[in-house]
Amino acid sequence: DDVLPFLRWARARPGLQLCAISNVSESYRDVVLPALGLSGFIHFGVYSKLAGVEKPDPAIFRLAAETAGVELHEVLHVGNDQRKDAQGARDAGCGAVLLDREGALSAPEGVPKAASFEEVRAWIEGL
Repeated sequence: DDVLPFLRWARARPGLQLCAISNVSESYRDVVLPALGLSGFIHFGVYSKLAGVEKPDPAIFRLAAETAGVELHEVLHVGNDQRKDAQGARDAGCGAVLLDREGALSAPEGVPKAASFEEVRAWIEGL
């Protein structure tokens, strides 16, 4: 799987903060991420049930940017849902990459697609 190598790489990049934005409760933070061995890579999370707002609402992306202390245009959101992730982040003013492992999704205008986190990494390195 390419998730852990990507997270290790991203976590080692100076100045880069990793945030989980999810339309779930804090149980995702407290149970799911630790069970997957991912919680140590995430700097913070924005969880819809705690925040009172869900993707694709721009407010959830603003909250993530505010928590990170950055502007929306400095955020890159990677997600696998065309509307909630790619379009939501783009419409909020964030950068977005649509993760499409099966090659079956169509990305909103201006949003690149990646088939893997290796492609996401290459895309980030190309910025």
